[in-house]
Amino acid sequence: MSENIFCRVIVRDVERLADEAAFRQQLPRVSVERQQKALRFKFPMGRALSLGAALVLDELLQVHGLWEREQHYIIGEHGKPSLAAHPELHFSLSHSGHYVACALSSAEVGIDIQHRVKVNEGVVRRVCSEEEIDWLDALDKDDRGAGFLRLWTLKESWFKAVGTGLTDDYPYFDLTGSFPRLLNKEGIFHFYEFSFAEGRGAVCIPAVDIRPEIVVI
Repeated sequence: MSENIFCRVIVRDVERLADEAAFRQQLPRVSVERQQKALRFKFPMGRALSLGAALVLDELLQVHGLWEREQHYIIGEHGKPSLAAHPELHFSLSHSGHYVACALSSAEVGIDIQHRVKVNEGVVRRVCSEEEIDWLDALDKDDRGAGFLRLWTLKESWFKAVGTGLTDDYPYFDLTGSFPRLLNKEGIFHFYEFSFAEGRGAVCIPAVDIRPEIVVI
């Protein structure tokens, strides 16, 4: 992979940061903006996830000789953040359970992770197409939850990549082949899927075919 064309992903368990002493020790490592964001959370796990996401972004930025604590952010119209001084770098954050994920890329990128939860059939009917529901219905009962998790991470990674925020205009997928195929959106999007201890995730990269380097810690 060319140094100028890349996508790197880290998924990390940050449960230890829910400990107050560990949280306070690591807090100065990140920017004032991210410190303030983390401190706004009421519960320890929320603070841990917010700080942990910034720490993982910092780790990825250091590959390029940068530090998160020196960065300032621009917030897009629909809430997507970007690095004010480095428009050539794109990042996306996600968290679920006590895991955080960050993707840093030379192209626009979206990432989503989700831990395993019981399927809510009302949500399935609301966000899935008839074809996606047929695909889910064809799965074994024990595989239905994992199937929906796969669909949801693909959908949310797309929303994050295009930067519109979550809307009711959901992307729909054909999962009958070897790779997910987007059916109802214009443009070229590449999707990459992965799993971790408590769930699974997806990365969406518009236009540019970059295979992410994914590390789960």
